[in-house]
Amino acid sequence: MNNSPLITVYTQVYNTKESDLRTCIESVLNQTYQNIEYFILDNGSTDGSFAILEEYAKKDSRIHLFRFEKNIIRFRYTEISQSAQGQFWTMLDSDDWIDPSYIEHLLFFAMSKNLDITICGTLFHLESGETCPRALSEKLVLNSMQYNTYFPLYHVYFRAMWGKLVKSKIINQSNICTKVFYGGDTILAFNWLKLSRQIGISPELLHHYRIHSSSVSYRYDSLRFQSDLVLFQDALDFLKPYGPISAQNLTFLYSVYCNALSDTLNVIDNSDLSAHDKLEEYKKIALEPITRQAYQIKDDSAKNSKELLLFFALKICGDAENGQSCLDALCAYFTQCSKLLTVSNSKILISDVSIFQAFSADDYSALCEVLIKIFKQYPYKSQEKIADMLSCLTEKLPLCKMCAKHRFLAHFSKIFLLLFHSQNLEALEEMTDLLLNDRVKDAQETFFELYLTLAAFLQQESAYLFGKIRFAEYLFSKKRYAECAKAIAELEQMGLSKHEEVEKLKKELSRHT
Repeated sequence: MNNSPLITVYTQVYNTKESDLRTCIESVLNQTYQNIEYFILDNGSTDGSFAILEEYAKKDSRIHLFRFEKNIIRFRYTEISQSAQGQFWTMLDSDDWIDPSYIEHLLFFAMSKNLDITICGTLFHLESGETCPRALSEKLVLNSMQYNTYFPLYHVYFRAMWGKLVKSKIINQSNICTKVFYGGDTILAFNWLKLSRQIGISPELLHHYRIHSSSVSYRYDSLRFQSDLVLFQDALDFLKPYGPISAQNLTFLYSVYCNALSDTLNVIDNSDLSAHDKLEEYKKIALEPITRQAYQIKDDSAKNSKELLLFFALKICGDAENGQSCLDALCAYFTQCSKLLTVSNSKILISDVSIFQAFSADDYSALCEVLIKIFKQYPYKSQEKIADMLSCLTEKLPLCKMCAKHRFLAHFSKIFLLLFHSQNLEALEEMTDLLLNDRVKDAQETFFELYLTLAAFLQQESAYLFGKIRFAEYLFSKKRYAECAKAIAELEQMGLSKHEEVEKLKKELSRHT
């Protein structure tokens, strides 16, 4: 190969901020390696971008300028492939820039190691002014037989076309992907990788990328989620020729998919879609088998993505008639707590971070505890709803279900928690103490019903009789004389006809009947 090969640089422009565009172009023209041809394609700009391009084209003969009236969101390689003569290609977004030694460094790396693709580190520039580097700690050279083994290490470098020098013969053999809204550059970059024999990654930070919220990656399109699926499948297809996909690579791909879903979910949430259409998108994501598989991995990416899906669905489910249908699709991810996934419960589930976290973790025990602990912080109507939720959660715990009532929980939440943790004897002792000290002034009937059931369950005869007498007294105080008489008769059948309190109560009752 020529020791000073011609390098093709490609930039596609569409309505780029003038200062950014000038920085981009000048970073190419001022490279220490000067044997370049610079193809700049105006992709239907409607601002003053093309005039700036013409200005530079007149000054530097290395610039080849193309203009297209229609904007197309894809790499327009076919439009210039016949004209490009470089032995290597590199691509640069119109608002990004490269360090002066970018081409020289990557070309030397490629030629010294006989590499088909060379890649450098990238410094990301956020709109806030912060920067974030992406680079390896040392050089890495891989042959095609190692692509499977090191897949998680280099994958991120092939999610975009920029930041790399690629042999032209590989560019010419690759296929342009038109079946995705975004991510086509990832598919194309992996196509290049499939065709390469050997690649190298340099740790040098020579490429600069501006992150914009207006990027296509942050815009909604009806094909967006479909693009996530296509990208996942394309990555699987890349690995399949190497044999069974390892657990490490599969977990990694699921993690990448989950991160992509998080971006997609945020885009949907911030879009102008109606609540109905957003819910349909969330439902489609939830029902996708790949999503179900991905959310099973033990990884923050899966946890965070699932939480986003849940939160966004709960946030708007009450605003459209398909809200419950969407929540039903989510039930498969929350098997322990799924009964609570209803439109009527939605506001409470997202009203407090601790409630939401317990539910999203599908931890019904933690959820019960949280609901009880913050019960009194809510207004009356919400307390009623929380009581219903606790009743639903404790379906298989009859003692808890018996007392999962609004008024009881408002005054005796400690007893509920003791029962929930199977501390039944402690609960009975707590209730006995309350009765002895005459501190049961609310939810009395529920209290007595629970007390008697608990005493019988624990076979605590003395407690049962004590509770039965107190219950009879309660019935008398409420002028429910027939029920009181029945309770006294039951006490007499238990051998308490001569009991002082029973005799006294019987006398009082006789005066009212």
